[in-house]
Amino acid sequence: MTVQVDATQTDRITVLGSPIRLFTQRYDTLWLATGSAAITLVTFIFGLWGSGWHLAPPLDDTFIHLQYAQQLAAGHPFQYNTGDTPSSGDSSFIYPFMLAPAYLVGLNGMKAFLYADLLNFVAHLVAVLLFYSIGLRLGGRPLALLCGWFFLLDGRLNWMFLAGMETGIYGAALIGFFWLWLHDIPTGRLWALAAVGTFAALLRTEGHMLVSLACVLTFIYLWRSRGFAWRYAWLFVPLVAGLAPYAVNQILTGYWQFNTALSKSIWYVPYWPLHEKLALTVGWGMTALKDIYLGLQIGSSPFPILAAPVAILGAAYALGRGVINRASTYRFLHILLIVTFVVSIGVELLLPPIHFYRYWQPYDFIFWLYLALGLVRLARGVGSRVSGGGDWVTKCPPPATDYPGLPHQPQRP
Repeated sequence: MTVQVDATQTDRITVLGSPIRLFTQRYDTLWLATGSAAITLVTFIFGLWGSGWHLAPPLDDTFIHLQYAQQLAAGHPFQYNTGDTPSSGDSSFIYPFMLAPAYLVGLNGMKAFLYADLLNFVAHLVAVLLFYSIGLRLGGRPLALLCGWFFLLDGRLNWMFLAGMETGIYGAALIGFFWLWLHDIPTGRLWALAAVGTFAALLRTEGHMLVSLACVLTFIYLWRSRGFAWRYAWLFVPLVAGLAPYAVNQILTGYWQFNTALSKSIWYVPYWPLHEKLALTVGWGMTALKDIYLGLQIGSSPFPILAAPVAILGAAYALGRGVINRASTYRFLHILLIVTFVVSIGVELLLPPIHFYRYWQPYDFIFWLYLALGLVRLARGVGSRVSGGGDWVTKCPPPATDYPGLPHQPQRP
């Protein structure tokens, strides 16, 4: 008896069983998750080494968060010490409530810091995977891989997620907000978007301003493009819920703003002339553009030299006719992302540029997105010239979900 073996099927089984399959799109998230765990471990070990091999947060703000959380668990909310008058020294309204369970289960001292780092590790992992998903949806696998690995290898973001602060979780919440926007706006299901937006608004004052602006612009966009619907009211939930911290501050302290902002921002100093405040703020902005986004502060900036022009090219390409999906929904998302980035820089300029502009770190993902998109565009342009015309990416067959290229091979009869 003769047995016929299909050569194509044999080749396919050989490829599927080879190590090459580990580098296909199916395993991208696995590699990103593994990289997130490895980089977090390395960063944590270096932190221990720098502190003499004992747990120590890199910022005093972390101790402030932990102290308010401990007081909350002990039944003395908003008191820094038992018996003190209520204060708003914790600049994140909801973060002490997130840390309080550590003290309720008996994790005192620096053990609570480990709990805070665990929360931030989960946030880091979620942020990396969702950012990869955004890139995949907006520009395909090349953009997605650049987004995921750029975010993962951003040193100051790794520091941010292991400082025990709320800024890492806040950055992940913003990424989650735009990921849900991308998935839920086309379907009209807005309750999850409202929930994540509310979470970001309660984490940081800037989050309330930025998410509220994004939600109002989205409401206008939906009303103009699809007509009015009562379900759009979900978009106002973050705006209204984010007013809660101001109301609590007003009731407990007699002033709506957090006292940390009052003590840090020069704009709350009454005796400084306005022109001096403006000059100093503009100077901070110009220095930040040079040091961070042009990558000229080598060793401190996570971005390569002259990154800003490439990111601007990516943003222009996204707003123009070059995006993979030219639907108005995608274009409006790019408008929201760019507006969020620009307004966030303006808002954060009201605070001093301490720790190399650490207040700007949660918005790095937006800059990484357009830097990656600009690089992809430049690579396609170079590929077009090398290949003699036409986009080299569009000449390739579309990849399969699991094993790129295999299902597109011709089948033998």
